Amino acid sequence: MSFTDWMENAVLNGMLGTGHALGLPATVYIGLSTTSISDDGSGYTEPVGGAYAKVAKTNSNTDWTVSVAGEKTNATDCVFPDATADWGIVTDWFVSDVGISQIYVKGKLDDGAGTPQPRTILNGDTFKFLAGDLRIVLD
Repeated sequence: MSFTDWMENAVLNGMLGTGHALGLPATVYIGLSTTSISDDGSGYTEPVGGAYAKVAKTNSNTDWTVSVAGEKTNATDCVFPDATADWGIVTDWFVSDVGISQIYVKGKLDDGAGTPQPRTILNGDTFKFLAGDLRIVLD
């Protein structure tokens, strides 16, 4: 997982110099990509059709844990709609605003130990991230 360039700049500017809030929305969206997402937030390709939709999460400590040791995770399950057609091979996930004008965080699907683990999502599958699966780390 890593912050996009936009988020890195927003954090640094918010900490030093400008000292203002990041201005993130009250609701963020978790999405999937069948292509690798670049540091600048470009390069994502969401599945098309088959009932795919990003999942809305409240930007609060209800849906996200309080940071501990530089790590934040999703506090609740993130369940995508049941696939009504094949979504393809998903490699990446992201956190964005509703229209994806900004991708804040991007990550690779992995096996829980950090090894990339793309997933094929087929018609009838229900894809989800269990609480704690989306790890956002600053070190």
